[in-house]
Parts: sequence; C-alpha cells; structure tokens
Amino acid sequence: MDFVIVRDGLREIYVEKGCIKEIILNPRVYGVPGAPQDILGILFHEDMPVVIRRIGDGEPVCAVIMNGQQESRWGIAGEPAGEESIHSEGLVHVMPGIWEKCSDKTEQQGV
Repeated sequence: MDFVIVRDGLREIYVEKGCIKEIILNPRVYGVPGAPQDILGILFHEDMPVVIRRIGDGEPVCAVIMNGQQESRWGIAGEPAGEESIHSEGLVHVMPGIWEKCSDKTEQQGV
C-alpha cells in the first residue's frame, strides 16, 4: 500500500494515499470550546466545516483532509514526514484510511 507519513510530536501514523482528499499546509484551524481533547478544531474547506483531529502533542503544520462518505469531511493535524510503500501486515488499523506501526500502546491510544 502507498502511504503518506504524518508525524505529530513523537507519534507517527500512516495515511492511505487513496483516502486523502487534500493536504493543507499552515491551515487556519478554529478551536471548539468544550471539544474532546483529541479534537484540534475545525477548518473550512470548499465551504464545508471539517473536524480536525489531533494525533499527538506536537505543533501541527498541516491538515490532511480525508475523503468522507456522503460528503462528510474530517481530517488529522500533524507534520508531513514523507511517503512510503509498505505492506499493511506490520501496521494496526486505527481509523478508516489511517494506520500505525504495531506496538503495545497502539491498541490503547487510538487516534
């Protein structure tokens, strides 16, 4: 499979290229008061609100907008760290289109 690697702090995830709608550098993300800790905020993309999830504890420099079903949009924040073609057997599926390398804490964290 072909992946884009996204890093946020010490956490690194693998996003399937076919599931990415767009990568936005230096996005304007608006915080949402009272949102869960894993929600960074929302941004507007193509006149639609997009919920942006936090994957780590770093300072995100991009938003990866995922292809949603029935025009729903969501994304993750982080820092692009490259591209890689690898087999998914060494990865854990944590969300639609998003994988992480296997580790003891992967199962507990989720995205």
